[in-house]
Amino acid sequence: HDHHRQISLNLLALLSSPQMISRVRDLLDGLLSNHQYRDTIFAIALLSATDKPLTSSLISEIALNDAIYSSELRTNENFKQMFQIKGTKIIAKSSIFAVALISQQFQATYIVDQLLKIVAKIDDGLPDLKDIQKSLLRFSVVERLLPDKQRMQNLVRYYEHLKREISWLKGDPHFWLQYGMAQLTYKHFPKAQGYFDQAYALAKQKINYHSDHLDTQ
Repeated sequence: HDHHRQISLNLLALLSSPQMISRVRDLLDGLLSNHQYRDTIFAIALLSATDKPLTSSLISEIALNDAIYSSELRTNENFKQMFQIKGTKIIAKSSIFAVALISQQFQATYIVDQLLKIVAKIDDGLPDLKDIQKSLLRFSVVERLLPDKQRMQNLVRYYEHLKREISWLKGDPHFWLQYGMAQLTYKHFPKAQGYFDQAYALAKQKINYHSDHLDTQ
């Protein structure tokens, strides 16, 4: 507990080594060529990275397919080396491994496009799905899933497309706060200030909307 952050950083460094990246790539070889398996593995890693339950039903919802129920996938030796199957649940190695898996083994364009599909698909979902959607709107969550190369450009593309895919986000102060945080991290201060101003302006228009969390950020 006292050294959790240091241990996490060391584990992430280990998972980012060329040998480990190559090893995981070898395990994924053949699996990612099947689009349904690819989307299912991405869904498992995404849920694990955001500390959400890894039930087969939820994985299926996030993968947008039913491949998690496939006996061919469940008995695949490479799949079983990455994920452990216990009845209707999947056991992932760790949230850190899940983040590394996504950012190192998937193309940035795929990550952004798949996140957009998921957020749009679960827009009218049950509370559990809405909680996942809320996580995927957070800058701090999305940023760590993307590869280092052209991360800022991909973040901008993600947030720009989000407000087109889900029209109500344009009137949500929290959305503009997260978009501003993305700009602030990369020292785009005028844009960040503009998005923060938009967040406060929208907050003032809402009845009984407290802007404490905006102030905190």
